[in-house]
Amino acid sequence: MDELEHRRIACLLDDISDEELWGGTSFTDECSPDEHFDVLETSNTEQSGESTDDEIHNDIQQTLSADCESYHESDDEIPLSMRVGCFYGKDGTKWNRRKPNLRTKNPSYNKITEKKGVTNLAKNAKTEIDAWYIFFTGPMIEHIVFCTNIYIDKIKSNFTRERDVAHTTTREIKDLLGCLYMIGAIKCGHRNARDLWKLDGVGVDIVSCVMSEKRFEFLLRYIRFDDIRRREERKKFDKITHVRWLFESFILQCKQSYSLSEFVTIDEKLQAFRGRCSFRHIDNSPKNVVHRLIQPIRNTGRNVTIDNWFTSVPLADELLNQKLTLLGTFRKNKTQIPQEFKITKNRPVFSSYFGFSGKKVLVSYKPKNNKIVLLLSTMHNDNSIDSSTGAAKKPNMITMYNATKGSVDTMDKKTENYTVARRCIRWSLIVFYSMLNIGGLSAQIIFQENTSIRKTRLVFLKTLARQLMQEQMEYRLTLDCLPKQIKLRLNEYCNITRPNVGEIQRVRASGRCTFCDRSKDRKATKVCTNCARLICRDHIIETCPDCFEAS
Repeated sequence: MDELEHRRIACLLDDISDEELWGGTSFTDECSPDEHFDVLETSNTEQSGESTDDEIHNDIQQTLSADCESYHESDDEIPLSMRVGCFYGKDGTKWNRRKPNLRTKNPSYNKITEKKGVTNLAKNAKTEIDAWYIFFTGPMIEHIVFCTNIYIDKIKSNFTRERDVAHTTTREIKDLLGCLYMIGAIKCGHRNARDLWKLDGVGVDIVSCVMSEKRFEFLLRYIRFDDIRRREERKKFDKITHVRWLFESFILQCKQSYSLSEFVTIDEKLQAFRGRCSFRHIDNSPKNVVHRLIQPIRNTGRNVTIDNWFTSVPLADELLNQKLTLLGTFRKNKTQIPQEFKITKNRPVFSSYFGFSGKKVLVSYKPKNNKIVLLLSTMHNDNSIDSSTGAAKKPNMITMYNATKGSVDTMDKKTENYTVARRCIRWSLIVFYSMLNIGGLSAQIIFQENTSIRKTRLVFLKTLARQLMQEQMEYRLTLDCLPKQIKLRLNEYCNITRPNVGEIQRVRASGRCTFCDRSKDRKATKVCTNCARLICRDHIIETCPDCFEAS
């Protein structure tokens, strides 16, 4: 740089006043520190009449010294265009560069009085299935059975055999759900049911013991969650009437069984679906979604973390009126954002610009070249930097956002890893699959907090599936027409020991042979060791102990 250029820059700097350069009034030019203190003392005394003059004097002196130090230190690292007192968005929203120096009481938000965790409704759930029953109650299961049987009556005329369209029961529906959890636990949700019921060693043995393949596919095809007889009338006012009652009952149980912590996350959940539905969005504007979801936590002092699809300045003000704070990323197209906060050119990497407007804080952070991260918060009130981030110099707002935002994504990951969903084109069944996934994860949380027993998700889901199938397995053991091999495996799953031959013979001493023609009236005194049916000598098969155990 030559001497002429030096002189030109010096002349430009002389023309700029200190107020324009530093974004405020300096003590040396217009007033002394004592005079400036007198002004601040007067204004703060008017705001807080309870504090003494000495306390106000000490607080303001500490604040002035701290603010002046941080203000001038940050000015050395930013361009001249940012050294102004305030910034303005396109809609006229004013953002002060320095945080407001107001003496106020400690805010009441982020101070919840209720205890977080399991509520009294779910305290007594000590087993996996008891925790699951909290979210899928008996009336909910009975409602599914009732609606399914109504639909079965409607389509009964399409079948020739009556036993193929037999009514279902609560026991059978729980068994169906157990099969879905078991198939999802081994990640076979998209395998053909024919492969799952194979007996050549590649299928799922337990599902073939508790239910036939044909019955499994029949129930999945014709299961219903509402009364179809009045559905057309309800659809005029409610497009999701197919699952409305069941869905709202499930949501109510979730609200009543667990108390949230002081940090709450709102985010969307996308469910894979390739079928057709008569709706896309139902009153799903960002503001309406947030207000609908925060109904149970209004005026509780919690913080709500959201992403840039929901975040807006009006929403932040509305949540503050309901004693809720907001923390969320901001889209660059919002009119409230100053243009200076969006520029990446000639800006250092890892730099942060802050703007203050009332109780709202806006930060613009540059993590790398050509990238800007914008966040809005009503929970924070300063421009503090997280020292644990090292050279990245991330603001505390960003570290807090990263710590509280991932809960919905974590839930999606866990539910989709062992999902019960199978291929279908019915959106109502997809919603029910999603409820089963979320209910299984919520039941595990309740179970672990009540018992302090830590289980992997795989082990928990398998145990839950076995408990849902237990009643059906015990019922099928009483069926005489069940094949021998299935009965043997059911005895093992139910932990039932085989009775001694002598005990069976004492129960049934004599009678007609089961396998002989009734006209022969052949009496028998021997019984089968497995099914206890009477057999004569002509039908007795002699087998050595080794061969019998092998069979």
